[in-house]
Amino acid sequence: MGIEEKKNAYLKSGRRSLHTVIGTNIEFISILDYPIH
Repeated sequence: MGIEEKKNAYLKSGRRSLHTVIGTNIEFISILDYPIH
């Protein structure tokens, strides 16, 4: 997944972050990790 694709997916999800791509990556990891716990 490219940076632009990640940003687009993030924006489509309706969420906003104070961080940029790094923040987006952390959010994605948190979302993927959340159901496991």
